[in-house]
Amino acid sequence: MKYRIICALLAILVFGCIDEVHIPNDQIEPKLVVDAWVSDDWNMSYVKIYHSAVFQSGSRHLRFGHPKVYEVYVENQNHEKTSFVYMGQSSYDRELKFQPRPDWEFQESDRYRLNVIMENGDHIQSEWQAVMPKVNIGRFEEDIVERTIFITPLNGNPFPQKHHYLRLRVDIEVDNPHNGHNYFVKTRGIEEQATIGEGDFCTCTCFQETDNIMGYLNIQHAPNLGSSVAQINFAEMTLFRLTRFYLDLNVYAVTEPAAAYLKRISDQQTSTGSIFDPMPFKITGNLKNLTNPEEEILGNFFTANSSRKEEMIRRVEYHAKYRHLNMRRESPPTVESTCLEYYTDSYTEIPIPFRMR
Repeated sequence: MKYRIICALLAILVFGCIDEVHIPNDQIEPKLVVDAWVSDDWNMSYVKIYHSAVFQSGSRHLRFGHPKVYEVYVENQNHEKTSFVYMGQSSYDRELKFQPRPDWEFQESDRYRLNVIMENGDHIQSEWQAVMPKVNIGRFEEDIVERTIFITPLNGNPFPQKHHYLRLRVDIEVDNPHNGHNYFVKTRGIEEQATIGEGDFCTCTCFQETDNIMGYLNIQHAPNLGSSVAQINFAEMTLFRLTRFYLDLNVYAVTEPAAAYLKRISDQQTSTGSIFDPMPFKITGNLKNLTNPEEEILGNFFTANSSRKEEMIRRVEYHAKYRHLNMRRESPPTVESTCLEYYTDSYTEIPIPFRMR
């Protein structure tokens, strides 16, 4: 009898205070979202248009309605129009992407405004956006940092291990310090992967691309820095491997409101689990519906003037230079005939930067 009473009490404690709450969200109307850029870098000249969707925890396949777009164009201050062409869409994409023709000429001294005409006649338009002067990318500087990471063996529990990382920073110079330092930094790279082959004709070297080395929006928002030089971190990579790493650094000069907009997005996306994390908040962009002013349009239109610098990082040189740190080195994995057996998301064709260096 006592056993049954104890079981009943445990069942009440475990299941009695769990109540599944269903929050109805069918009445929430999706909003139109526009992510648009124009730049001297053609890859950063695009307009993406899609509908927002309610986040549902545990749902992997959300239904996205595709916007009905009639025309997309950008006009300059002389009201000359440049049409953006529909680039096609995969079945799993939720956004429509438009880009100018590759021969479009971006003028640094101009001002631009985005226009999107929907099939229902609605006219979405941005505010006029100036083009900021290019920045000068100065010399690279480095330091070595030590971090504790956890290694997971094939059999056994994870254990901590000290690894060294190369952290790179760069000086960004502007001609006029009163312009401030407002830019969006993108660092992509290609990493060389090495393996050891058991056969005589092994393709033991392959390459893996990384679109965003930093893993977050790297925004410099300093409208009143009062200096012609600012310094930013733009890359960090492990020194556990001895292979080369190709860095492609792009610094896009943007307006102060654009940098502030991107910084707010970055703050909202950053979560450490602390009580001091920023609360979600609405971010207002520079787009409006001229036909239906009451409709809220999400997103923003940016102008971006790009500066670029490339560098081949030879990690062996850092091991020689900082020999006193006694850095750990990777033992390349063994494969039968190709490195793709181990690095399954890589490729074996030698990229152009590795052919030239």
